Formats: sequence, structure tokens, C-alpha cells
Amino acid sequence: MKRLKEIVAGFLSLIMFLPLVSLCSCADESESEYLPVEIAEKFDIFDYSHINWFGRVFKNEETGEMEFNNTISGFEVNFYGTSLTAEIAAQGGAGGFCFLSVFLDGETDPQKASALELKNGTYSYTLTSGLSEDLHTVKVLRRTEIKEANLSALISLSCDGKFYTPPEKSARKIDCYGASSICGYGNLGEPDDLTFTTAAEDGTSAFTYYTAAALGAQANAFCASGWGLGVGSTSSISDLFERYSILNGTPWNFDSYVPDVVIINLGYNDSKQFGTSGTQKYTDSREQFKTLLVDYLRKLYMYYPDSFIYVTYGIWAEYQIYDLYREAVKTLNDEGKKNIIAYKLYTPTAASGESEIGSCYHASYRGHKKMADALSSDIKERLGW
Repeated sequence: MKRLKEIVAGFLSLIMFLPLVSLCSCADESESEYLPVEIAEKFDIFDYSHINWFGRVFKNEETGEMEFNNTISGFEVNFYGTSLTAEIAAQGGAGGFCFLSVFLDGETDPQKASALELKNGTYSYTLTSGLSEDLHTVKVLRRTEIKEANLSALISLSCDGKFYTPPEKSARKIDCYGASSICGYGNLGEPDDLTFTTAAEDGTSAFTYYTAAALGAQANAFCASGWGLGVGSTSSISDLFERYSILNGTPWNFDSYVPDVVIINLGYNDSKQFGTSGTQKYTDSREQFKTLLVDYLRKLYMYYPDSFIYVTYGIWAEYQIYDLYREAVKTLNDEGKKNIIAYKLYTPTAASGESEIGSCYHASYRGHKKMADALSSDIKERLGW
């Protein structure tokens, strides 16, 4: 009898164990296609199989650092553990220190990201800590524009566990060129704040980033507050966009990032140079702006003949130049460049509920969200996304 009981017990144990074996086997087979792979060798910030880089980043051979100085540029890694630390060199300016946004485990909402303020100099920063011991994804993007903080450079990364290969980057790509609105100038501030601070600027809360996030796309940005197309004393984005940044003259390799969509938001700063309506200066400046815009669009089309190029306007209710945007785009359309689009954005207002206006008379992140809602819908429809 005792022997019979042992046999029955063993049989029952085997029955209970079999489903677990089957489940584990199936999970291994199904997950093996998308599970990241442990990085066995030393983690290398320059190895694109170890780390995802976003935006126009620059490998500084002299310092051995990877500079991510442009708005919404940055990096992404996978690690198994509870904490992640970075050694970063940075340099802020008169408006304050440089800020980064730290996104955890696939989060894309900038209001749910952690803000990291960088001190001037080289320091070690905890990007995240106190997590469950598990596989985590951390994405770090720069909030502050290059004019206000010249440098943010990654030197090294370390974790309390192991690094794994990073997530696969989205095949969808958006490229953005513009001034303060793409920089996110003042979008975290309040309407009565009239002094610029880097704490109130967030490029990840700008309409261009929101649009990319809504579409599940990567996004590059080349922008500087106060800049335009070169009317009068306005500094020209179109003169420098073929570089890594407005401060780095190294040529940018356009083949390395071919966007599906290009978003341009330039012109308001140029329009402030027009002078008084009815004067010869006003007439000449308007004509100059249109010519500069047409020339810039031709340059972009040369690099991106198959991309949809959105010429956006309307954030500032700059009515006096609406016709110039449309006329410039029509000129290109008449040349056969049908993928260039004049697109009027939603104009933020302070009239209802929570203000869509931030500090320094710029749109708040709420206003940027509304702009992105409409723009992303238009892009989805045109591209079938």
C-alpha cells in the first residue's frame, strides 16, 4: 500500500508539473523574438547596439563625450536592476541651467516625466532609482534649447544590474525646424511671468514633440528662439540647418535620418522686422520673406523629395503674413512639388479654463497639446498612419 501511495503521489506531481513546463517552453519560444539581449561586453555609449541616440548628436573625439545639445535630442537604454546613473558634462547660461526629461518604461507624456536639472561642469546624476528589480527602459531627452545651454554631453552610464540591447526605434520619423515655439519657450510658465528661465522651457512639451509622440514617431529638432529666415537683423535657421547645431559647424549627414514628415515653424520673428504697413520697407521686407521661404523650401525638398513638408503658421495670429506662407507654398506646388503643405495651426488662447498661454507671451504646454492634436490628425490622414 505504501508503495502504491508513492506511485500515485509521484504521478500527481508529474501532472501538476507538466503545464508549468509547457507554459515556460511556449513563453520562451514566443518571447525570444522580441526580448532584449544582455550586453556581455563593457557598455559603450558610442555603440548604437548598446544605446539609442535621438536627434542631431555629436561624438566629440577630443573629449570622448557624446554631445546632445539640440532640443529633444538624447538617448535611451534598457537595463535590469533598480537604478541608473549617468555622468554628464553641462553648461547653462544666463537663463539658468540645462534641463532634461527622464521618461521611464515607455512613458511618452512629458508631464509624467521627471525633470533633471544639470549643474555647470561634470557631475554624476541618478536618472532613476528605487525601482523594482526588473527590466526597465529609460529615455532621456533634452528640454532646454542650445542658445540657453550650450552643452549637455554624456560621458558614461552605469546601473546596479546589467544592460540589455535597447528597444527598436520607430521607423516613423519627423524632422522639425523653427524658433521659440519648437524650443518650448515659456510653455511651463504662467502668463504673468515675463522673464525667461530655462525651468519654464520644455522642448518635450512643444507641439512638435507632442505630434511625434501621438504618431509613435521619432523626432529631431533644429531650433533657436528669436531666429527666423533672415529678414533684417533676424538670425537665419535656413543658413545653418545643414550643420549639427547653430554652434557646431560640422556638416550634418542628411542620409542618416530621412523623415516622413518635415515641420517648419518660422516667420514671426522675421515679421517683426517688416516695419510700418504701407511703407516701402514693409513692402520690400514682405517680398524678401517670401523669397527666403521659397529658397529654404527648395533646399529642404532637395534633401527630402519624398517627405511631406508642413509649413506651419498661426501660433501667434500673425495675420499679416498668412498670405506669404500660402503664396510661397503655391510657388513650390506649381513647380511640381506637391508634397509641400501650408498648414495653419491652432492659435492658443487665454479665454477659457486653464490658460493656453505660458510665460513671456508664449503658448503653454496646454496650447501646444491642442496644436498637436489637430496636426497629428492631419498627418495620419495624409500618410495613412
